[in-house]
Amino acid sequence: MRAGFAIAIASAIAVASWGRWRGRPDDATTSGCVDVGRADGALTVASRSLETRSRLLWRRSHDADGALRNGLVLTATRLAFTAAERLHLLDRRGAPVKTVSNDGHEFLSSPIADPTSETFVVAGASSVIAVGRDGERRWTHALDASLVPGEMLVQTRPLLSPWGDVVLAGLDGHLRTIDVATGKLRSKRLVGVSTRRSGPLLEAGVGTDVFVSRGEGAGVERAYVVGLRGSQPPKTFGGGPHPPSSVIPTVGGVIGYGYVENQSRNGTVALTAFDGCGRVRWKGPEMRWLLPLAVTADGSVIVAERSPAAEDLRGALVMLGPKGNVLRRTEVDGPVAGAIVGADGLIQVIECLGGSNVRVASFSNVLERLEVVELEGQCPAGMALAEDGVLYLSRPSPSSPLGSLANVEIVAVQTRSPGPARTGWAMSRSDNAGRGWWLSQRE
Repeated sequence: MRAGFAIAIASAIAVASWGRWRGRPDDATTSGCVDVGRADGALTVASRSLETRSRLLWRRSHDADGALRNGLVLTATRLAFTAAERLHLLDRRGAPVKTVSNDGHEFLSSPIADPTSETFVVAGASSVIAVGRDGERRWTHALDASLVPGEMLVQTRPLLSPWGDVVLAGLDGHLRTIDVATGKLRSKRLVGVSTRRSGPLLEAGVGTDVFVSRGEGAGVERAYVVGLRGSQPPKTFGGGPHPPSSVIPTVGGVIGYGYVENQSRNGTVALTAFDGCGRVRWKGPEMRWLLPLAVTADGSVIVAERSPAAEDLRGALVMLGPKGNVLRRTEVDGPVAGAIVGADGLIQVIECLGGSNVRVASFSNVLERLEVVELEGQCPAGMALAEDGVLYLSRPSPSSPLGSLANVEIVAVQTRSPGPARTGWAMSRSDNAGRGWWLSQRE
């Protein structure tokens, strides 16, 4: 009873916080720094773990007839994923509801969702479309490609701002914002290199700014900040000998990471925390095969590390403190594909053990392994965690030969965590809707 009450309060607070942002930030002042909010502004509501045990609930296969995209979206009544040129909508039991394509039957981005209206948005080469929970078309936004007609080519999944802007970046080097309710263009700005081979890649939204990475030639990538509240040009973010190429938000700033200069793509990764003005707050240890997964309420960072030896699939979960110090390190038997910090503080981790073995493991907030569910099949491409503790995974179906992704399997695993933590970055893309925006409690 108490757990359910806590979940209800948490959901109400999260919706209220999101709702306070729904007006466009036209009156925001320009400080030259990213608006990351107060250092203690992460929204979090502690919940008790559910009184259940982790176990496999069900598996459902779907004929997707195409390559599965990374990312699984969860709303109040629907699951959504894309495979090749189709958006698939399912109910929460994994039963098909509707399959949707855009007018050009083009390859589509992974979906994002407005959880309040259950509007699902995907982008193709020539248009962006939005559909409702039953697959009904709500709007279509045609893209005015500036390279090749009909080939704007979205490179990364769109973002969704708290005030209702779909943020889109493509191979034509432009950043577009589109009203999620109407599909109307709000802004279009050149922020990247206009070539057939490179363009800006969306990283995350923080406050009224968007982080993008873009190539600078010779394989060098840098992180840039684009303000959505004015016409300022994009500016590089961070400095020093190892400037970040990618970022994830954290409490009071961002974590930047990227390969150390003059190292190969499987080389050493530098991890650095910056404040909103790009000043270094701390420098973490250099690691091999490092991937930041989530940020807890106090600013601790959950990181996946893998052995540098190509033949060694073992890895580790590492927890860095708010100042970059290593708090905990736990060995795991295979590469970590993803993690979600639960509202109860437990961490749900996906380990891919090679071959056809996958493990869903629950860890405590000090990285002590508590429960394990073994799954046969391929490594998941997407994950989402519901308030009733059900962890949903999307992955190539076991009936599909390895490398042939024609069928998709949705897997449901019961966990004890009552949904993701109400922090700014509890999982990849920040939340179950895939919005990719840091949410913090504002005055």
